[in-house]
Amino acid sequence: MLQAAHEHPLLLDLYGCCTGRTQWASVLEMICKQFECKHFMVQKLSLEGSRFAGGVRLSSDASACTQYDLQISDSCNPRFERKRLGDRALGKIVMDEQLFDTHEQTEKQLFLDRLSGLGVRDFMGGLTELRDENSYLGIALHRSTINKHSYTPTQQAQLQALLPHLGQAFLMWEQLNTPSPLEAILKAQADHFPFGIAICDSRSRLHWMNSLAEKLLPPTNGARHLNPVLKGWTVQQTETLQRLVATVRPEGSASYVALKNGTGADVHIAVKYFKEFESGETFSLLILSSRTMVNDIPFEALQTLFGLTQAEARLASHLASGGTLEAYATRQEIALTTVRWHVKQILSKTESARQAELVQKILCSVAYLASKNSDLLPF
Repeated sequence: MLQAAHEHPLLLDLYGCCTGRTQWASVLEMICKQFECKHFMVQKLSLEGSRFAGGVRLSSDASACTQYDLQISDSCNPRFERKRLGDRALGKIVMDEQLFDTHEQTEKQLFLDRLSGLGVRDFMGGLTELRDENSYLGIALHRSTINKHSYTPTQQAQLQALLPHLGQAFLMWEQLNTPSPLEAILKAQADHFPFGIAICDSRSRLHWMNSLAEKLLPPTNGARHLNPVLKGWTVQQTETLQRLVATVRPEGSASYVALKNGTGADVHIAVKYFKEFESGETFSLLILSSRTMVNDIPFEALQTLFGLTQAEARLASHLASGGTLEAYATRQEIALTTVRWHVKQILSKTESARQAELVQKILCSVAYLASKNSDLLPF
């Protein structure tokens, strides 16, 4: 039987998931080993009519969940019916024998046959209420098809003792990891920055990135928020990046690296180091750019900041984004001499001696910082 958290290492690790000290996957894998199982999953559920709907899911094996979604899915799982989970498993640990009635054995066997296709068989699980109304945590253990042993009453009692701890740890984890409204706004706005941003720890695990960083870094198979490992396009690039983030440097100092991504353009990365205040853990802030980036600098901002006319502001935005006078004249269907006259007016109003100085001033202004990355140039 499980004791209080300070008396049982597993519970210490479980509650460590709340603050990120330990990872859910590793703790769930520990529980798998204790109960001699192949897979353990916890999932937030809500009741919708006669069935439970699945929400956030944490698993000892993400690939197993992917196969489950492809071959079965929550919507086709008969255990998710209210008459089973809601009426028979709430606050309890049950097995399929307790979820399916005698006249439902055919349905049960068909479902178990589909599970065996995933390499799992015997189920043991339960349901516990979370604090929010119509909010529950479901847990499910499955043994491998090659494990012919049944769950013992002792194991059922152990999981029963663990059930409320799993619910409490999940609730605390969710509350601590749910951003405040202001944090959510800031994260959403970061997707509009004209540069990529990513945060990783000293073990090269990516904790967060904005949408442009996701475009500029090698694909992470859609795992933007699941702590994928920072990688380059080659083994050597990966080693270089991981060495940079693993090397302890003074807080605020930076390192730089340019990576070739195979498209003819380099991705430039600045790595800045900082420490998380409470834990003291070292993290790296990655700032990414590429000459393939196309940024739309709002001409309205240039009008206001530099006192330009609308026509002048549009031209200035075009030049600061890397465009040429000839391309602008063609796009606007005006004479090149007219474009050059506008440039003279712009240089005068911005007190710039030459076009390069004008571009520098724009790129150092808030107009550029407020620009939105519209695309990456194809190669």
